Amino acid sequence: MTRLKLQTLDKQVFEVNKSVARKFDVLKTMIEDLAIEDTSTIPLTTIEGPIFEYILRWAEKEDNASLTQEVKDEFFPEDMDILYKILMSANFLMYDSFLNGICEHLAKLINNCKTVDELKLLFKL
Repeated sequence: MTRLKLQTLDKQVFEVNKSVARKFDVLKTMIEDLAIEDTSTIPLTTIEGPIFEYILRWAEKEDNASLTQEVKDEFFPEDMDILYKILMSANFLMYDSFLNGICEHLAKLINNCKTVDELKLLFKL
């Protein structure tokens, strides 16, 4: 299977199956419109390595059809700072199924808050 090299903001290089890379609309467009070769390294200039690795784990689970509701419920971190970085990176990549999953997770976190003070604490306001 064909693999692409993706380099993050902090210079980490990830080798990713082309089928997985196509899940990210921004990369899919680059591959198709710019005729990216397998030997090229594609820069992801706004995404940190650990954050991209997190998103990549979701994509690989989704590719292997092992993304059950239980996995989805336990997948996302509770730390709002990390969650925000993941959300912004997925938005940059235009990864719709991941964005849907993270929004579901945020909705559950918000629904679990019973008071305004709990919401403020959740969002560190």
